[in-house]
Amino acid sequence: MAVVLFPVPREISETGLRKGVLEDLAIKILYLHGELSIVELGDLACLSAEVMDEIFQFLRKEQLCEVRGMSGGSH
Repeated sequence: MAVVLFPVPREISETGLRKGVLEDLAIKILYLHGELSIVELGDLACLSAEVMDEIFQFLRKEQLCEVRGMSGGSH
């Protein structure tokens, strides 16, 4: 049985999904899990930290989430 590895998207456009869908997914994950780092959020959404950081910046700008602290250089 062969293992197929897919490249990890580094930008939202590489995911093949609309930005709004990814934003909704991030909000749903935050609602269900509470406080998470960007890395943890990315792991739960199965997306790279770069993609999650872009989504996070939008959510923060729209005041849909807040930063509670930093750990290891990550929100």
